[in-house]
Amino acid sequence: MATQCECADARARCGAGNRVERSALVRAHGHIADRLYSGDTGLGREVYQLGYNTSADPAAVSAIAVGGFNASSSRSVRPDMVVLGSLAYAIVDDSSTFSDDLYATNGTTAGTIKLRTTSTLNNLTINIALNRVFFTSRAGGLETLGVTDGTLAGTISLGTTNIEPRAMTSLGNRLFFAGLTANNGRELFSSDGTIAGTALFKELVPGVDGMSNNIFGRTSANNLRAYFTTGDQLWITDGVAANTQEVSGSAIAGTGGKITALIATSGQNVMLGFDPSGIGSQGEPFFSNGTAAGTLALGNLISDIGDSFPTPLAEIGNHLVFVASVPGQTSNTYSLPITGTGTLASLGSSSGVQAGQHFGKLWLRSFDGILQTNGTAAGTSSLSSVRPEAFAPECVVTRAGVPHFLGIATVGGGNSQIWRSDGTDAGTVPVTTLPVQTGVGLSDSCFTTFRLIGGFGDSIFVTGILPTTTNAGVELLRLDNNNQLSLVTDLRAGATGADIRDMVSLDDRVMFVANDGIFGQELWRSTGTAQGTVRLSDINPGAGGAAITLMTRAGNRLYFVGTSPSLGTELYVSDGSVAGTGPVADLFVGSGSGLTGTSLLVASGNTLYFTGTSSTEPGCRLFRAEGNLASCAYDPATTFLGPIMDAVVTASGAVVFTAVRTGPSDGEELRVLFNGQVINVPGTDLGPGTLGSAPSELVAQGENVYFRATDSQSGIELWQLTLPDLAAVFRDSFE
Repeated sequence: MATQCECADARARCGAGNRVERSALVRAHGHIADRLYSGDTGLGREVYQLGYNTSADPAAVSAIAVGGFNASSSRSVRPDMVVLGSLAYAIVDDSSTFSDDLYATNGTTAGTIKLRTTSTLNNLTINIALNRVFFTSRAGGLETLGVTDGTLAGTISLGTTNIEPRAMTSLGNRLFFAGLTANNGRELFSSDGTIAGTALFKELVPGVDGMSNNIFGRTSANNLRAYFTTGDQLWITDGVAANTQEVSGSAIAGTGGKITALIATSGQNVMLGFDPSGIGSQGEPFFSNGTAAGTLALGNLISDIGDSFPTPLAEIGNHLVFVASVPGQTSNTYSLPITGTGTLASLGSSSGVQAGQHFGKLWLRSFDGILQTNGTAAGTSSLSSVRPEAFAPECVVTRAGVPHFLGIATVGGGNSQIWRSDGTDAGTVPVTTLPVQTGVGLSDSCFTTFRLIGGFGDSIFVTGILPTTTNAGVELLRLDNNNQLSLVTDLRAGATGADIRDMVSLDDRVMFVANDGIFGQELWRSTGTAQGTVRLSDINPGAGGAAITLMTRAGNRLYFVGTSPSLGTELYVSDGSVAGTGPVADLFVGSGSGLTGTSLLVASGNTLYFTGTSSTEPGCRLFRAEGNLASCAYDPATTFLGPIMDAVVTASGAVVFTAVRTGPSDGEELRVLFNGQVINVPGTDLGPGTLGSAPSELVAQGENVYFRATDSQSGIELWQLTLPDLAAVFRDSFE
């Protein structure tokens, strides 16, 4: 079952300037708004309608303009539509009349109604309990509050005074907002959607000044409280004036600082960005549980209620290594015993990028070299002679048991070279000696999705320009067992270079993407000789290239995503031969795309699991492929899943992923797939009801899965899931 890792003393920082952009695709399960989005016609932004069972990419399917909005070169529908019930609400900007129109639509031209025209309309805010949409309306220099039920008769102004609503926040069956009073400045108002029911709720700041114009409002995660903040003051309300209290706490109130962000986390808890300088250009993380005593700086990880935002890296030596940020601390890398008992150990500072495990230690890129650790403070040391240019497990090639990687000397600098290390500082040395010369050097940017080093046997492959090949451009180079670099072949004649990237090693060959200037970016393989370097695909005929991404090895096959005019973007496979390279399946039949550049591909032995969209099985979210055969990984007729956000594979081959399950929904939680069945593992339903726990940053090692999540009580913290022996469960015919 899932258990929360126990530790103390670390908090991840939250950038106060971070925000989530509203998607232009409007979603509302079970309603016409599932099919609405706004797009540019070239003559103004219009509202379009899609079918339910279509690609998530509007450009890949047929879309029909709803009409009724009179879109033109001077009239444009804003992309920030809101949805309530069976209607979508949108504002149209008209630059010819310098006015705005408010519309409601059910997805048809006949069902698109103009509700209001005025000089400026903003702040569409839904209230589900009232089945109303509130908005602000400015005309004649006055900004008032309006409300609509989607009909002309039900669209009214809630008073005529210049109330200038700010921080509009729905709580229960009322809207709360900061509005201007006649004599007391800006204060907290509430509205039940009627003129009589729109009035001052409570004076939060005594005197004539009131609240400032820089106000945040946020409903809590449990929808039972609302927070409002301005300057260095924070209030919480449950909708009762007597229970509306300041909860700034001594750490914030009276400091003259400025709250720059307000984020609902779990229950009635919130996270704040607080800038003690009052300038508002930055923010330190604070947490509030809705009381003055519980509003404090985030100084502990997991030991108190709050959000730590840890990122697990790997398990080593019965310890979990992870990164987090602690205010006032210089370290950001820590470890915990995986047993859940023991204390937090500080390991020093790293960038949080790992290069795998070598000589019994986890290697991490640090700011002054390589941080290597066995999970304990005493077993942590630095290899400071080299600065790895980029670090990822795929960017380290092991030859004769010794790791090789790209790096630059910490002292003296110079060119990027291929380095080797035996785990000691003295034994971390370059094996190449490229001179500092204009137009000569190795390509040194290597990371998980852009691999520029590979190898098999005694050969290591990189890209670059040698002193003897300056006219060839950046091409494929081979380092032999005598540490001599040579040009494998000049794939693209001239100095342009072949734009080689994404090397993946199979048993006796290296696969990569390259552009020879004739066929565009396609898949190639090399055995280390010019004769053994062959283009394997022409997925997109001509010089356009196939936009190959997400190259993933499963067994001795390479899977990848490619794009062609006839099939769209789909999954491909290669065994390293021309005959063995081709599409796995046309998941979305025809030119529509079954996959995207953000699809998930994870390998389990010879099997690949991947996410996509099928035109023949629209209910399937996770597929499996073996060779050139693909099918849904589970039965979509009995298990209903939402989009899959993250996935890993355990040692036993179980696929652990995050998704919402519908019918009924239990929110976004961890799911376990084994032997083609989605299994209910006890302890994985962390978030109560439909809220879910939003697991992310999944790391699998053995049968343990580490992740961050919230159980609505402890905030966003570090968790461990240990799977039972699922093979034994199936052997015993017990499910």
